[in-house]
Amino acid sequence: MAAKSDLILVDKKMIKQIISEIEERLEELEILTDQDLLDELKKRKSEIKEGKFIDEEELFDFLKKKGAIIE
Repeated sequence: MAAKSDLILVDKKMIKQIISEIEERLEELEILTDQDLLDELKKRKSEIKEGKFIDEEELFDFLKKKGAIIE
């Protein structure tokens, strides 16, 4: 009976692409679960409900600092 091998051949380029995509998704998830960002979004949501003015430039700057917006 022949020995069973657990080895397989893989395309390195394809594996690198998959790893790169996973890293990008993890970065996106990290941004979306950042507590400061979540707190700021909740604050803005409350302000909208209360009819308070939202400074779009301030919000834009905050999102840029958190990496959620890339110019």
